[in-house]
Amino acid sequence: MRQDTPWQEGFGRKLHHLLLLAEQQILDYRSNGPLPEMYTNKPIKSLLPEVGFRISAIRETFEECGLLLSSHQQGTILRQPDMREWQEAVHKDSLKFLKFFQEFGGCPAIWQLHEWSNWLTPTKMSSRRFDTIFFITFVESLPELNHDDKEISEIQTSSLSSILKQWNNGDLWLPPPQLYEISRFLQFSHFDTMKSFAQERSKKGLERYLPVRVNTNNGVISILPGDDLYPETPDLYGEEDIQSIDASLEELRQNAQCLHRMELKSRHNCQIAMNISPNNGQVKPADFADLFEDSKL
Repeated sequence: MRQDTPWQEGFGRKLHHLLLLAEQQILDYRSNGPLPEMYTNKPIKSLLPEVGFRISAIRETFEECGLLLSSHQQGTILRQPDMREWQEAVHKDSLKFLKFFQEFGGCPAIWQLHEWSNWLTPTKMSSRRFDTIFFITFVESLPELNHDDKEISEIQTSSLSSILKQWNNGDLWLPPPQLYEISRFLQFSHFDTMKSFAQERSKKGLERYLPVRVNTNNGVISILPGDDLYPETPDLYGEEDIQSIDASLEELRQNAQCLHRMELKSRHNCQIAMNISPNNGQVKPADFADLFEDSKL
């Protein structure tokens, strides 16, 4: 779970759909996006990170779009106007999220969130950098959702292919980490298969991806761990200049043995190349270029 964006085509066992949230202000394309807060900005020493991060993600999801991931909840489900009031209350004061469960019972469904990936904002991209965990969760159906009109301006649900086509057409922008992860989702054709995979894979931990940029003659390479060009000791703090190589994206790809990179020619023109096995039981990103052939006819 992170900030994302969707369309309406139904929800099925076979073709899974993704919930995406469009932000009011366009994020600096160089940033990985904001890291959600906890209940308060004060550290809670007794709260384990794997619990705290999940609570934070669930709270922010409810605050921004009204989707409540809860468990052990009994009794009457709140009417939509009442749920909207609580959504607004939590937006103003995050502690009201705790108050909600104290009043209506249940608790945040933290173990329905499965660790999926970990991205660190590249250096020299923005004054703010984030060490971001992406969670994935699965729901059988979606209730009526409401964007908060503050951070989020639009809510959509859509098939993966539709999202990628919108990105390719310039109708939707996907930051590189989101584009990479959606291309991983393409490896799964069934809801239950992907859900089982995510549950088992989350037990194997995460590898942090710190993209290392290299400028070329016709674009930028975002190099990822395992690639021939990835440094043995990556520059964590931006103390080194960004490397420039007098060659094209295609030439550098042809001369490499181990590939794990994103080749960016523009915000809506990116190719992911990976010929090595992912760590921690993950799957490779799928080649999505064929999805765009029909739109070029």
